[in-house]
Amino acid sequence: MTDTTTEQALADRYLQEMLEAERARDFTAWCARWDDEELEGFDEASFQQDLDEMGELLGPYLSRDYLGCLTPPAGTDPDEEQLPRLRFVWKASYERGDAMFDVGLVRMDGAWRVYRNACSM
Repeated sequence: MTDTTTEQALADRYLQEMLEAERARDFTAWCARWDDEELEGFDEASFQQDLDEMGELLGPYLSRDYLGCLTPPAGTDPDEEQLPRLRFVWKASYERGDAMFDVGLVRMDGAWRVYRNACSM
């Protein structure tokens, strides 16, 4: 089993930054850790609409509990490059219910970048 403590702390920091950007409704800050290609087709209007929909369904964000790291085997997704990837999962609590945060990191050019940030209900 691979030790992912450093990467988990990094994913948690990136998630916290994105949650703060969501609270401030700041699209530029939310995009700061993403590779431009990963955001293709996702614009500020989509971001604002997602925030509105999440707010209506779940209410304000309250807290999260870390659940673990997924290490998908290389080559399992034909649409993804063969780069090291890790996915970190949290249970998120909102005023009206719970959800799951899934933050994926990919190692590109010697640095970890966000390739996935999903909130599932």
